[in-house]
Amino acid sequence: MYLFCSQLWFSDDFGVSWKEIQLQVKAFYWGVAGIDPENTIFVERIEPGNSTTLLSSSDFFQTRSNIKEWISNIEDFEVWEKYLFVARKQHLIGSKHRDGVLQLWVSIDRGSFKMAEFPSHLERKEIFVYDASDEQVFVCVMHDELTTNLYISDVQRMKFSLSLENILYITYPSAEGSFTSEERLADIHKVQGLRGVYIATQLKLGNATNSTSDNLMTVITFDKGGEWNLLKPPITDKNGSPLKCNINDGCSLHLTLKFSQLYQRFRTYPVPILSKESAVGLIVASGVVGKSLKGHPSVFVSSDAGVTWREVLYGSYIYMIGDFGGIIVAVKSFSHQETDEVIYSTDDGETWETIKFLSEGGKPFRVYGLMTEPGEKTTTFTLFGSNKDHHEWLLVKLDLRHVFKHDCKAEDYKMWSPHAPNRSCLLGREEIYERRISHTSCYNGLNYKRLIKIENCPCDREDYE
Repeated sequence: MYLFCSQLWFSDDFGVSWKEIQLQVKAFYWGVAGIDPENTIFVERIEPGNSTTLLSSSDFFQTRSNIKEWISNIEDFEVWEKYLFVARKQHLIGSKHRDGVLQLWVSIDRGSFKMAEFPSHLERKEIFVYDASDEQVFVCVMHDELTTNLYISDVQRMKFSLSLENILYITYPSAEGSFTSEERLADIHKVQGLRGVYIATQLKLGNATNSTSDNLMTVITFDKGGEWNLLKPPITDKNGSPLKCNINDGCSLHLTLKFSQLYQRFRTYPVPILSKESAVGLIVASGVVGKSLKGHPSVFVSSDAGVTWREVLYGSYIYMIGDFGGIIVAVKSFSHQETDEVIYSTDDGETWETIKFLSEGGKPFRVYGLMTEPGEKTTTFTLFGSNKDHHEWLLVKLDLRHVFKHDCKAEDYKMWSPHAPNRSCLLGREEIYERRISHTSCYNGLNYKRLIKIENCPCDREDYE
């Protein structure tokens, strides 16, 4: 999405020449390949009288016959695959809301717009579409400055039900009037590569005015918001000593998502939770065991998509995944100290080895980031940082191909199926994935193709809306 309020220009010669195609444009989106005609563009245009209209064109507004007016008097809009979302304010007779009632209107498969239904009669000050995958839509609704709830739609209609109360939701002054802008943050992590698994930060009920660490909790759902629960804490700490933490007493594992990375009071958490589609089921995150997110951080790993967790490192680290999840690389964060070494694990974080990345006599520096190529298929990683005394960007490239014992063979793999606690299916399907047996420490390789088998499960009472 692109936000501004001015002319919209078009170039078809790589910017050599430009042509003005629309005036008074508030925002625009490109159309979706496979759904919209080629070259489709959606535009929110401010009309005389300060009302706004959603338009689209498949030829950059060159001919009137290719321009479609979708809906008028809108506040904002978003294009998300087969969905078009629009926020409107309606002045209803008898309503106590003088500024109008904020409504969400939705077009599915580019059909006519229909108003979404919400169960609550609370005022809707802001609407934020968080996710619209797998035939259902997650929406955050800010009812007032202290209360934001998460709602989930049904499959067939835009009828929403309450999923999670008091979701941590941040809006910035520059985001006013925009229900899909990047200036808004719902602190939710969608576990990549799996359907229905989300991890979220919740403000403690009854104390929604305070977003400090001692008021933040972490919850998880395995059925796309049907049921949320606290994260099961590890049984032991990194060294194998028992952790006296009982979930029935309100003690659980709390993880840092995106908010903790951005908020200044959480400078010890430089990296948010990490999951990748290429490393299905593997999650790496910083967090705290206790009754809230307050405390000294450790790094935790889950190999079963969040059902169970292990503490693998003490302190604050930056981390990244490679070789389809076959290797985890970590380095001490810049907020911790300068460093000249990285650590890595080829067994899902159970054991770690150390490598010096500077030549003899090299001066340790502050590491700000750790990257690898998109897709996380390689064993090549790049560190970037700077000296403590004076800023000077430093880059270090590491190839860890040599740390694996051997190339993986058929016997080095197992079949694994994600599941919720006490249930073998996720959202009506059993999805079976081929995964490397962690203790083999073998190399998957760039050409690895993961086997996937999907089977439908018999429906039970919990599968119905």
